[in-house]
Amino acid sequence: MIKRMGILLAVAFMTASCGEKADQASELLSNMKSIAESAGDMADKAEQAQEKQKERTKSGDTLSMPTDQLMKYLPASISGYEAQEPEYETVEWQGMTWTKVSRTYVGDKGKVEVALVDYNGSPIRWMSASVLFSMKFKTENKRELKGTFETDNENVNGYEELNKESGRTSLSYGIGGRFMLTINAENQKSTSWAKDLAEGMNLDALASR
Repeated sequence: MIKRMGILLAVAFMTASCGEKADQASELLSNMKSIAESAGDMADKAEQAQEKQKERTKSGDTLSMPTDQLMKYLPASISGYEAQEPEYETVEWQGMTWTKVSRTYVGDKGKVEVALVDYNGSPIRWMSASVLFSMKFKTENKRELKGTFETDNENVNGYEELNKESGRTSLSYGIGGRFMLTINAENQKSTSWAKDLAEGMNLDALASR
């Protein structure tokens, strides 16, 4: 079921991204093949996340991290930017809970938005939100770059987008089977700067929780 759902979601995503233009057909087919080949990895990562959830449940760790603790993982400052007041929320919905913190940083290059969500109290929501990270695909043309990427930590997987025309970068990370980090930055030439920012947020510590 997980394999089938992941492939269907990926195909729909890539079709919407590439449209019906003939010059993009070969790239679409190549990515669909890569996604299909990564179905086994998707299942493995889903099982790993479930095992980590069982371990946390067994130890009594069944709640999402309080927002004041989660806030400590956001950058206190970013060079060249002025940090705005952080925002936070705790959501309770049909027996599930999750917490979210976010902060905006404003500088000469525009805005940087960083958000971190803990889905420990909502494992089903985590599973639905994290399917994309287990896929392996990349698409790039003169207008944009999209694709998944791996990090040095097997429990931290990412997805990147770059709009080459506007310079807007968007990164998403699935961390340790429970956390979701997103970074949006304006006026960037690549995703490297945003990745460096993420690496400075001690993602390994989050992944080990």
